[in-house]
Amino acid sequence: MLETCRRHCCDLFLAPAYDIVNTTAYIPQDVLALDLVGNKSLFASRQGLLEFAQVCDVARPTEVIREPLERLLARSTELSEQALHVVAAIRQCAVPFMQTFG
Repeated sequence: MLETCRRHCCDLFLAPAYDIVNTTAYIPQDVLALDLVGNKSLFASRQGLLEFAQVCDVARPTEVIREPLERLLARSTELSEQALHVVAAIRQCAVPFMQTFG
């Protein structure tokens, strides 16, 4: 499975709507809908995600993830324009996380 991830690491796709786990985009007072590394708190899940990155042999997760994510976001401009309120809510939810973890 890891080899499959490595071979296809540059293939980026938006997840189908049923994969959305951050319900705070449309229910601001809510928490994550599904557990993320065993926790519904994005803050508490961060350490688990970093540990999972090591298991997947991702030495520098921030650098490895940032560039493909920025490419994906640039490609999804048209989709973002169709759901401006959701994009705004996701950005608002990300502010405390980014202020804490950068």
